[in-house]
Amino acid sequence: MAETAGAAPARWRSWAPFVAVTLLGFGLLWPVPFGAAPRSADHLVHLARVELWAELLAQGQLRGWSWAWFFGAPIGELYPPLGDMGVVALRALSLGSASWSSAYAWTFAAAFCLQGWAAIVVARRFGLDPWIGAAAGALAMLDPGFTREGGWMYTVEFGVWPQVLSTSLCWLGFALIGERPATVADKQPGPARPLLAALAFAAAFLAHPMALPVAVLGGLVWLVFVARREGFGEFVARGVIVALLAFALAAWWLLPMLEHRAWMASYGWLFAPSRQLLSWLGEGHWAQRMPPAVGYLALVGVVFAVVRGPRVLRASALLAVGLW
Repeated sequence: MAETAGAAPARWRSWAPFVAVTLLGFGLLWPVPFGAAPRSADHLVHLARVELWAELLAQGQLRGWSWAWFFGAPIGELYPPLGDMGVVALRALSLGSASWSSAYAWTFAAAFCLQGWAAIVVARRFGLDPWIGAAAGALAMLDPGFTREGGWMYTVEFGVWPQVLSTSLCWLGFALIGERPATVADKQPGPARPLLAALAFAAAFLAHPMALPVAVLGGLVWLVFVARREGFGEFVARGVIVALLAFALAAWWLLPMLEHRAWMASYGWLFAPSRQLLSWLGEGHWAQRMPPAVGYLALVGVVFAVVRGPRVLRASALLAVGLW
């Protein structure tokens, strides 16, 4: 009986970080989580594309041409479909009772909160306090951001939320493929974890092109810093299997997009030359609107993580700097 009585508080402690970041996300986005779709910048473009794609799906087509947009436009091409799929799925689950704008609002709110949820899962998988993950997720959601830099301006105001969706899914994939030094059972993971990791990465590839550089650079960093030395070969083999399965699951979208690789290359033109970035960093600016005090504090944190932190913090710090 005493064991049963203690189970409820334990479950609450387990879910409390998720509840905290969800409440923060809902508060920041209010009233979006209750069906009021945002209307700034690209949100209306996303919503229009979703409705046009749904019309194609009703005709049994994944791709097609629509004269309803501009002077005609390809639908189901050029932009990864996971966000659109989420909106269509929610409306379908409501049996059509939810409006397109409400389904869009719910999907967008979930993608925004996924930043916090993913950070908590990463913290737990690598033996850190889940509240550290909650704090990291909260900082991501509270970041004011700027053009091409993520944060509130890019994700919410400009509406480029599929990028946050893709990178959050990448972090979930890394957490699932990595090792957690917890129990004996975790030292010999079954097939479920690699499969879930592959699904996370495949979903990331279907969410936004930014998942590709994050997955490649992150995979190299994880390989060096996170793999247990005594299980290095097993880790590499599992990583290769996860990568192949993820690409196979997303191939129906990725392979046709190779025809547009010249356009996709523009994702490498996001910011400024390395010399300019380092000059700004010397002034305490990792990002355009970052106060110098915050920038210097982040620099101290990166150095501390690399010098004194456990392997997962080293990997996280170096991956963040590499992506920057």
